[in-house]
Amino acid sequence: RRIDRQLRGRAGRQGDPGQAIFFLSLEDDLMRLFSPERIIKVMDKLGVQEGEVITHSMVTKAIEKAQVRVETQNYEIRKHLLEYDDVVNKQRGEIYKVRREALIGGEMEERMDGFLENAVIALLDAHASGDDAPDFWDMEGMARDWQDLTLSPLPLADNEHLETGIEDLERMLLEAARERYEAKCERLGQDIAGQLRKFVVLQVVDEVWRDHLNELVMLRSGIGLRSYGQRDPLIEYKKESFRLFEDMLGRLERGVIQLFFRAELAPPPPRREPDVQQMETSHNEVSAYDAAATPAGQAGKASPMTAGSAPTGPRPVQRDAPKVGRNDPCPCGSGRKYKKCCGAGN
Repeated sequence: RRIDRQLRGRAGRQGDPGQAIFFLSLEDDLMRLFSPERIIKVMDKLGVQEGEVITHSMVTKAIEKAQVRVETQNYEIRKHLLEYDDVVNKQRGEIYKVRREALIGGEMEERMDGFLENAVIALLDAHASGDDAPDFWDMEGMARDWQDLTLSPLPLADNEHLETGIEDLERMLLEAARERYEAKCERLGQDIAGQLRKFVVLQVVDEVWRDHLNELVMLRSGIGLRSYGQRDPLIEYKKESFRLFEDMLGRLERGVIQLFFRAELAPPPPRREPDVQQMETSHNEVSAYDAAATPAGQAGKASPMTAGSAPTGPRPVQRDAPKVGRNDPCPCGSGRKYKKCCGAGN
């Protein structure tokens, strides 16, 4: 009925007095899918001819019921799609919050400290589980990841991890990461370090968010198949998208720390001064060319370029003799037409 009311408003009368009449066939999709078949049987028994206009109240009520069903179905479809969009909107709000802080430069110190802490915790979770004994920790892999993260060797001596627990190891690595971060900020200066933080966060956020959106599109395209396993696709989509969002946050935190430690500001290139000798040489060459191109009779006159006037375009060709038509007598005196004599080559 919503569409029907829109059509009534757009029927062309624009509020002028009159009536808007719509014609609907019992074979249309609206009536074929939602209208009971008994209406067609009743019309056949009454002997209604093909193409005859039907204005019976029973048909009108059936059309209204069919419109209500269609609108209800369309509303449920839109509502279902909005539930999927709400999942992405919540994640988008968190990402835009980080991006907005980077743009306005607010609370980025606390944000970077949180990135450092989460990156260290993720590194320990990957190579040193608290449930395992220190003998089973992957110290070689931890050293490689630490070098890749902070561009510095692991701040542990050989077999020192055997005497420390997982909490002490986390504290040591976090202190070492903060010391490297503060040392680089002092070396660059607060202003340049703030600009570098802004650039790094924006660069990494945009990159990981684009990849995350592509992953969500791929997940959304195949999540409907979960219904064959008696699972609600919407609930499965929320679970999978949250897992992907956590993975994206891990890549974001590690990527920001990596890029901040790796980035180095190059000094601006030296300003190139114009070559005065080259400019004078070019000027002399142009002057010599102008002098050579000037006729002898006009040597004393100033050229248009030196006088400051705008250069003129090519002049049209002026004929010394009147133009000869193709069918005119040839001017050579042969008595033949010009197109068959001297103008044959043209």
